[in-house]
Amino acid sequence: MTGVLAFQFGRYVLLVDDPAPIRVEDAPDAVDTEAAIGPEQFAVCTMNLENLFDAADDGDGDLGDWAPADQVGFEAQLNRRAAAIRDDLHGCTVIGVQEVEGKDAVWEALARAVGPDFHYDYFESADVRDITVGVLYDARRAMLRRSEQAQTCTPTDYQVDYTFARVRAPAPIRAATAPIRCSTAHPTWPT
Repeated sequence: MTGVLAFQFGRYVLLVDDPAPIRVEDAPDAVDTEAAIGPEQFAVCTMNLENLFDAADDGDGDLGDWAPADQVGFEAQLNRRAAAIRDDLHGCTVIGVQEVEGKDAVWEALARAVGPDFHYDYFESADVRDITVGVLYDARRAMLRRSEQAQTCTPTDYQVDYTFARVRAPAPIRAATAPIRCSTAHPTWPT
């Protein structure tokens, strides 16, 4: 296809030289060549779950259009995200998770949906939506001994006060001397 790329009426337009119909074929998706981790390997991954909220309007962060309309909608979102963690992260041992509603019930449902051996820990948020970050981990392969929230985004300590957050038992993740592989994923969620 050849033509002139023009900027008209606030947008780019391709003025095609040959107006013959264009044939488009759906090519197969690229295959992820990264294999699942082996029994002697340890992987650390991260995934943004993009506003995983339940449908309960309990006044705890349920503002806005990110919460599903009902329980069926929540379960559909939960299952899509859990499948992405299982399928796209290839058996990751420890997963840093972002953007999950700060309720034990939501985190418990997420851990259960990812797999029967997954456990979780998270920190309460200062965000008005109660959107949190946390960790999911395969308890067969890792043990959470202590977790703590710290200012680590920049070298500057902005004196954010997390003392109001609930306190959990001391808990870092202990691993064997196996190699560690880090992966990130930020998929587009299918509707």
